[in-house]
Amino acid sequence: MMKIFKYCFLSLIFTIFTIGLLGCTGTDITDYDFEDVVAIVRGEEITVEELRFLYSDEEALEMLEDTIKIKLAIQEAKLMDLNVSEEEINQEIQERKVLPPRDTDDSELKSVREFAEKQVQRWEFRQNQKYFIKDM
Repeated sequence: MMKIFKYCFLSLIFTIFTIGLLGCTGTDITDYDFEDVVAIVRGEEITVEELRFLYSDEEALEMLEDTIKIKLAIQEAKLMDLNVSEEEINQEIQERKVLPPRDTDDSELKSVREFAEKQVQRWEFRQNQKYFIKDM
């Protein structure tokens, strides 16, 4: 039990140090290589590539703390032996594949669409990929 606590504590210290280091440099996430590690959460790395895939370049470093919390939640779910079926995962993917309409007046929906379109261009998604997003 003490070993686990020590390991978690050291991971937390490293994560806090990393957040502080990145937050104080005044640099941009694009200054780093994709494979650079920005945090280690209980032995699991979070890379620049992962942050840039999930978030826009402008908010990627700001979202690091939230990404760490998500990793911790996933790890805890695994420790608790909580499982989600492949069917549930596929259903969720299918429900989230549709973009908001282009002509929407809702600013939040516009923002979602713009972000998705930028990510598709940045990561050069192809229509035959599993996570391809369709227009409404």
